[in-house]
Amino acid sequence: MMDGVELIQKILHIIREQKESVHEKVTSGNCKDWEAYRSCIGQLQSLAYVEQEIIALVSQEDSDDG
Repeated sequence: MMDGVELIQKILHIIREQKESVHEKVTSGNCKDWEAYRSCIGQLQSLAYVEQEIIALVSQEDSDDG
């Protein structure tokens, strides 16, 4: 079973892989229309937000422990 740190690292890894996948789709011109493009941008924004929130929570936890 994973401990908390391993779980956070795994989640961040998944988020970053998904961000890279969506970014590649946008930058390679693989969005079929404006709606698909907007959807990809929304996904990137959401993934970035979640990633930053997780990092902030971890940083806050580290500073509370220190």
